[in-house]
Amino acid sequence: MVGRLCGLTDHSSWHASGVRRKSRRSAEMKSLQPAHSQSLGGAWILNIALAGGGFRDSSLNSFAGVFIRKVELAAYEYAVAYEHWRSHGITDPGTGRVHFTLPAAGDHLELCVLTLRRALRCLDKLRVAKSFPAMDRLTRTRIEHLAAELAGVRNSIEHIDAEIAGGLDEGEPNTLLLSQDGKFASIASQKISTDSVHTCISLLLQVAETLSTHR
Repeated sequence: MVGRLCGLTDHSSWHASGVRRKSRRSAEMKSLQPAHSQSLGGAWILNIALAGGGFRDSSLNSFAGVFIRKVELAAYEYAVAYEHWRSHGITDPGTGRVHFTLPAAGDHLELCVLTLRRALRCLDKLRVAKSFPAMDRLTRTRIEHLAAELAGVRNSIEHIDAEIAGGLDEGEPNTLLLSQDGKFASIASQKISTDSVHTCISLLLQVAETLSTHR
């Protein structure tokens, strides 16, 4: 489902406005490649309903279900942000309009970051369970570091009203703003690279895939 929702393998495919055109630049913001032929959330439900899978503890099953859905949603929001970034500044050959889609890219990346934080909170609950599938140390460490990176940006997003009331420095954005080159996004004094967001999603998708068939 992530692959079908993202639709990002072909750099000459349609962008957010539906206008088909070839990319005019090499991507700085990475695309998400399709990894699954069906929804991991759907696979998780079928695993429980038909195969007797999942955890013995119903609360862990709930956390797992939410985690999987949030990871897929974060991947979708990232995919939409990527398409808006790619289409920014492109002229529609039919109307002659220049697409100003960078703000929309930031909006969807903001939703992606917030959704990732929710997924990570669920993962924290799951990881303490003895029956949680083994995770190698490198993956665990990378996820922890990326979660720490996301925390500052997420906090600024959630509490931007307080940041504004306290006074933003000149040039500091009051909403998550994606850079022209797609390399990073910033809000208030916080900044995160899109590569970190991409890596976090990719690692969590791997965990979600393992969980979707857990027995």
